[in-house]
Amino acid sequence: MPRKKPEDLNKPAEAPAPAPVAETKPDAVVVATQDSTTRKVKLDLEVDTSVKDLGPNPYVKLIHMARAVDSWRSGRIY
Repeated sequence: MPRKKPEDLNKPAEAPAPAPVAETKPDAVVVATQDSTTRKVKLDLEVDTSVKDLGPNPYVKLIHMARAVDSWRSGRIY
């Protein structure tokens, strides 16, 4: 990004051309309030709660070593 000249700092920035918007159901609805500093937004979310089997944890040995070091530092034995 090129540097601006000091005299260009007071000029408003040029707005980029708006992208075409497809006619779809909005994901969020803004509810107008009287106070202009806060807004309430209603969102429709889809969350995937299925359990995925990613195989064995590759960090099991590291976790075991970390627990061993922690128990050694605290004097507790698990």
